[in-house]
Amino acid sequence: MDELKSIFQHANPILNYTSNAMVILDHEGEIISWNHQSEELFGYSAEQMVGLNIHIPPHHSEQLTELFNASLRSHKEQISENLTLETQNNKLIQLTAFAKAVTIKDERFVMIRFTATHKSEKNAASELNCLRNGLEESFMVLELDHEGLINFANPLYLKYSKWTPKRILGKTLWQMFPQTEQGINKVNEIWNIVHGGHIWQGEVEKAAKDGTSYWVELIAIPVSSNNSSPDYFLILATDITEKNYYNNVLKKSPTLTKKQV
Repeated sequence: MDELKSIFQHANPILNYTSNAMVILDHEGEIISWNHQSEELFGYSAEQMVGLNIHIPPHHSEQLTELFNASLRSHKEQISENLTLETQNNKLIQLTAFAKAVTIKDERFVMIRFTATHKSEKNAASELNCLRNGLEESFMVLELDHEGLINFANPLYLKYSKWTPKRILGKTLWQMFPQTEQGINKVNEIWNIVHGGHIWQGEVEKAAKDGTSYWVELIAIPVSSNNSSPDYFLILATDITEKNYYNNVLKKSPTLTKKQV
């Protein structure tokens, strides 16, 4: 579970780019993510809410509990209209809540989005653009088609991988990894998991265009528009090369401090 929580720690800054209050809960109803918009809407800070359970007063709501339970039982988005919730200053507000359950490494999580009214298509598209911008500012981003061919790479990815925008398009995910038995086995593992509709997360060695290696914390996400097979795949990564270097040096010389290294 601690490994999974790291995924949501990475996701927290991204959720703050959305225009709606968003909450992520584990399968028992414990809040593990609470974005800035939730703080503004309900008056409670993330520090106050993360770790609390929605089934326990004063945050308990029969409507919210029903929505949460329905989401856990379904692969489709659940909607609760005219949901009445209480803010920190005891004000009752009416909202529409959209809940969607996801499975990560056999653990179920529920993401709930609160809106005052139904969103127009224009507003929804605007929110998606904000999310996309947030991803591209925070992560190296690759977008792959259903065959594993690259059809998008953001500037941060190009910087670390040393590819140019024109040269990288049409290349495969496999070409982004070391051409060794270990590197090929690792990318095959990632591809098989996401192609099956599941998220993969972990530390991996990548290969730049000039053959040099760098290490990243990587999240591979299948994206589907209709709950069927994935339409495309997002690869998000953050550089951890320096961290791995210091860790390896300290393992070899445990008496050294990072400053001495």
